[in-house]
Amino acid sequence: MEYLKYFDALIENRLITPIWRNIIILIEKELKDSNDKDDYLIIFIILFALIDDGNLCISLDENRLLEKWNNKLNGTYILLSENNSLNIDLFNYVKDKSYNVIHNSLGKINNVTLNEVVGSDKFFEIDDNWLYIKKNNTARKMIIESLDRLFSSSFINSKFDYKSVVSKKLPKPFLLTSGQENVVLNGLNKNLVITGGPGTGKTTSILFLLIGLMINNTYDEIYLLAPSGKAASRMKDSIKGGLSVLSDDFINNSKAIVDRIANLNRYTIHSFLGIDQNTNAFKHNSKNKFKENSIFIIDEASMIDACLFASLLSSIPDKSRVFIMGDKNQLPSVDAGAVFGDLIIKKSLKENGNISELGEAVRFKIGSPIYKLANEVNNENEVLSELPWKNEFLTIQKNENNISNPVYYYLNPLSDKNISQKEIVLTAVKNFAIEYYKDLQDLCTNFEYKDKSELKNLFTDCVKRAEILTAENNGVRGVNEINNFIKNNFLDKSKVSSVDGYYPGELIIVNKNNKSLDLANGDSGVLMTFKDDPTLYFMIEKDSEIIKAEGKNDGKIFKLGGYLFYPFRLISKNEISNAYAITIHKSQGSDYKNILVILPDKKGHPLLNRQIVYTAITRTKGDTYILSNQDRILDAKNTLIVRDTNIN
Repeated sequence: MEYLKYFDALIENRLITPIWRNIIILIEKELKDSNDKDDYLIIFIILFALIDDGNLCISLDENRLLEKWNNKLNGTYILLSENNSLNIDLFNYVKDKSYNVIHNSLGKINNVTLNEVVGSDKFFEIDDNWLYIKKNNTARKMIIESLDRLFSSSFINSKFDYKSVVSKKLPKPFLLTSGQENVVLNGLNKNLVITGGPGTGKTTSILFLLIGLMINNTYDEIYLLAPSGKAASRMKDSIKGGLSVLSDDFINNSKAIVDRIANLNRYTIHSFLGIDQNTNAFKHNSKNKFKENSIFIIDEASMIDACLFASLLSSIPDKSRVFIMGDKNQLPSVDAGAVFGDLIIKKSLKENGNISELGEAVRFKIGSPIYKLANEVNNENEVLSELPWKNEFLTIQKNENNISNPVYYYLNPLSDKNISQKEIVLTAVKNFAIEYYKDLQDLCTNFEYKDKSELKNLFTDCVKRAEILTAENNGVRGVNEINNFIKNNFLDKSKVSSVDGYYPGELIIVNKNNKSLDLANGDSGVLMTFKDDPTLYFMIEKDSEIIKAEGKNDGKIFKLGGYLFYPFRLISKNEISNAYAITIHKSQGSDYKNILVILPDKKGHPLLNRQIVYTAITRTKGDTYILSNQDRILDAKNTLIVRDTNIN
């Protein structure tokens, strides 16, 4: 069967995920025989492959679809070529077959009867010359309907002056930026979508907005929601930490408000919606909404895919207070959709004043090298400066002039055929690791605990000190090879015993939610041992919903000073990986004192784009080292991830 030959050729060249194979076989059985049957099935396969890239649909316009599909083919060709995994014969077959099918049969989709598989109650739907799988079109319509329902209302609240609740005894005056003030003032009377880069104070705005709302009203529930456990915990900790600027008078006179904010529950969106074990669907939905008179605060919204966003919004009752936060310039969700980006440009939300943009970054000093680079990369109207590239990455440069957020550029000399890409990358990694990772094992072995401040210093020195960020999982610039190199070259395995081949000082990230241990995908920490306790612990910074008691408990899970300590033997090694290097996708929402950013070296690489570079370089609070070259940075600046969703 030609369609299966085509599908398997896509699999061979990593153009589609295998999960679609059984689906297309079922569709073939439903579709009646015709001369064009294989062509229709191939068009459906192209839809599936582009859904894998985050699109909700494909255009039934020949030129538009060919452009989209050719971009995917060209990027994949580059990726496979550099990893020596390209099957050129099958790739050329895919390229030729795709063109012929799109050219000869795409236009027929609208003009033939495919009632067996296309229609309002079928697997596929055609809507305004776009082809969807029904699930995606349903999600799209649910999002549009929910936005109209939730963001058209206005609310009447008394004005609130945030300065009236701020302490006057702080070392320096506490002031909101003008953008933050607008969030607080507008949010009293409207539901908002709030966008802002790292350090622009989104959660600080939300804290004072909550105070203003709770002074005016009583709410049955206040929910803190995020796509990951790590993001949900970080939002809660940030809001709770902001209470430190409140005046003693307000804390004493409004104890109920302060205590409630300090003890807000945080949820991942999946756990919040709940799963019905009988139907495997969400318990809360459009027919079983959450409590009315509630506040819903949703963070890291750019990471939420369309189907999950639709399920969440449809479960929120009318007249609820809803505040959606994110960064419009960050990477979109891993799964299909780019909902947060669609919200920011949605005409009805703009006209109704539901969009608030925070632009004054607290993390980066205006005019600093990293601020300048982020602005030039991210702004179409800015010209990319000629960056000061150095020819080799033999030593780590030091910030001897006390420059705020310096950036050091190391040239990836693509024209030098005498140096392999592997040698270039591992030289950079080696020298970065010598500077920032070589003492981790000593710091984390037989740690002598005296007080909580020492735990903070240990965690900061190990986990927050530095990170290597790369776009890829595999290949010479991939996290797998980099992590293996560092583990094999910077751990002295003769010093201490291991647990399943892991040692104190190893940086670890959790890759899968573990509800029983209250570990979430994205939680990161370090392995360590205490003096007089041989147990190897996984130390993470987290306010656990499960572990409440404070105090060391040898050999068991315990909590000390805002940190959790898990005996490493309890954690499945299939659910973790080393984290000396992580993908830029996984770094979203985190920050580090020093970062090394390693970018793809080929023009047209599918992971070389504006969002990748912006997300990576804005993870730093200190020094940034970039391994790339002027052309690749410029290519990234001029390449924007655009997904076909039809939501805005």
